[in-house]
Amino acid sequence: MRVRDINTRRTELRDQQTRLQDQLAELENEQRLIPNPDLILFIMISGISPSAAVARGEHDIVDLLAATGLVASRSAGRRTIAEGGAYVNNAEVSGEDATVDVVDLLHGRWILLRRGRRSPAVVEVV
Repeated sequence: MRVRDINTRRTELRDQQTRLQDQLAELENEQRLIPNPDLILFIMISGISPSAAVARGEHDIVDLLAATGLVASRSAGRRTIAEGGAYVNNAEVSGEDATVDVVDLLHGRWILLRRGRRSPAVVEVV
């Protein structure tokens, strides 16, 4: 290949790379417009699940499980967590002393709780 051909090919590749980066940026912008999956889940379950309202601040997950009616008592809540069946915002709760704080809120207002696969609840933080 001649030097001129190499330079032409380099220019073509740079142009192609620029077009691909622009397309990626457009896709990322479109992705931001798609609703959050947790919000969609919240909308689906909010009408059928037990729910509770709590004040802003740090809350013990065991208390939230009991307040929403997902478990009958605090001891049942601790047992559920120990067995790996409690989830906050679709993430498994790691320990019995776990808490939920303002940074864990979905859209600054909601907490999604789940016991097992099919027992969801929504907690509103006011």
